Amino acid sequence: MSEESQKNFSGESATEESTGKNGKQDQATEEKRQYRESSDQGPAGDGAEMNFLDHLEELRWRIIKALVGVVVVGIVAYIFSDQIIVYLQTPANELENFNLQILKVPDMLMVKIKVGVFSGIIGALPIITFQLWRFIAPGLLPHEKQYVPATVIVVTICFLIGGAFGYFAILPVALKFLTQLGLTTIENNFALDAYIGFVTRMIFITGLIFELPVLSFFLTKIGLVTPAVLKHVRRFAVVLTFVLAAFFTPPDPFSMLLMGIPILLLYEISIWVSYFGLPEETRQALSKAKKKAKQERKQRRRG
Repeated sequence: MSEESQKNFSGESATEESTGKNGKQDQATEEKRQYRESSDQGPAGDGAEMNFLDHLEELRWRIIKALVGVVVVGIVAYIFSDQIIVYLQTPANELENFNLQILKVPDMLMVKIKVGVFSGIIGALPIITFQLWRFIAPGLLPHEKQYVPATVIVVTICFLIGGAFGYFAILPVALKFLTQLGLTTIENNFALDAYIGFVTRMIFITGLIFELPVLSFFLTKIGLVTPAVLKHVRRFAVVLTFVLAAFFTPPDPFSMLLMGIPILLLYEISIWVSYFGLPEETRQALSKAKKKAKQERKQRRRG
């Protein structure tokens, strides 16, 4: 092979290697270009730049669509409100000396409306999540928009699991503790609207708490937190967890542990989920750094 042929061969090999290395960079650049274009276009993608008022208008329509979903599901829930109220009464029916009553004439109507609104929010949660995604979609990279269906499903499932945990695990313990505070000579007669409000708040709060991993993923995506930051503030999170558990549950150690331990587990899961919210290049760099540190530790042990 002549010297000139070797030079040409070397040049072609270097070009192919450079192309392979820069392939991912070109793809990332293309995604960023599409991101800038989508950020500067209106909701319909007509090329018109969205100003602050346009964003407010888009937000208004997303909120209206979400509220329509809440209203529709709420009306259906109102029709079956009697069955829902009976189901929410189940933990109270299993206790002795626990009587529910209506104290005012319009209370039953207000209870049914409250049940309808609460059920409407939970039932329309996929719609609310989808509308939120559609609002922030113009600011996402093309490969990030593929997470929309998964996010809607995960948010809904996490909330339902949290609500079920609050209803089946925490609520019976809380009711039993609170009813035992009274005297044996005094009957526990509670207003139905106050009881339904207490139950729905418990379900709603635990449902929101179980959204912690999803929140961690989004905060990592927008660059506000990282797994390292979450690990660094873990000690403060433990203290805050039990403060919140004491605030949302009756002041007895068992109820605090019953609420606090799942929150701590969710926090640890959030650290793991936050890792997948990092850019791919960052995850690869962290993986290489961990492997390198592991090899260095093995070498030190052998030495």
